[in-house]
Amino acid sequence: MEKEKAEFVDDQTLSRFELQLENGLKPKIDYTIVDDTYFLNYVKVPSEIQGRGYGDKIMKEAVEYIRSKNKKAVGICSFAATYLRRNPL
Repeated sequence: MEKEKAEFVDDQTLSRFELQLENGLKPKIDYTIVDDTYFLNYVKVPSEIQGRGYGDKIMKEAVEYIRSKNKKAVGICSFAATYLRRNPL
């Protein structure tokens, strides 16, 4: 199954990265920024689309975004920590 198009958004008012999908569902990462580091507190993928790679997709987009800002990332939740260990900045 091919993934639908997704737009990556940094919602700074909510301290959240989102993938806005055509079907209205939104995988998201809640974060906290301290100095030059993004602490990735929680990765949430709606149950309707779990197991389809959207967790990896939003983490990839977040890492690219953080890297483009010359910042660091620390995974607080186990999913983010494991992803960053396998795909360091």
